Amino acid sequence: MLLLARRQYVMALTDRRVLVFARRRGGPDAPDLVIGKRYETFTLERVKRRRPLVQVSLQASSGNRLVFEFRRGERELAGELIARLTPPPRATPAEPDSTQDSVPSPQEPESDDSGFWGSQ
Repeated sequence: MLLLARRQYVMALTDRRVLVFARRRGGPDAPDLVIGKRYETFTLERVKRRRPLVQVSLQASSGNRLVFEFRRGERELAGELIARLTPPPRATPAEPDSTQDSVPSPQEPESDDSGFWGSQ
């Protein structure tokens, strides 16, 4: 990694996409967009927390490998990117307990919505 050319970019995270802009004076503009992909496009490969940088390695669906490095003041952005690229844990369905007798549960009483809706 030390011998590769590094460039600084501006990263923005939306609710669905990773946006990476070329860094220029005056802030990013639409023509400066370098990467604008959905989170599903990337697979999180590894995270290295070496001071002073945090390195986040990603694999794109096209097979390209990207490494983003975040400085000390950008660690919160790195954490948010990692959280959005980490797949949620798969919920396992609860297995019925075979030791208990199978007793049908009583129906729950209808809720009283009068506190919310008022008397009608």
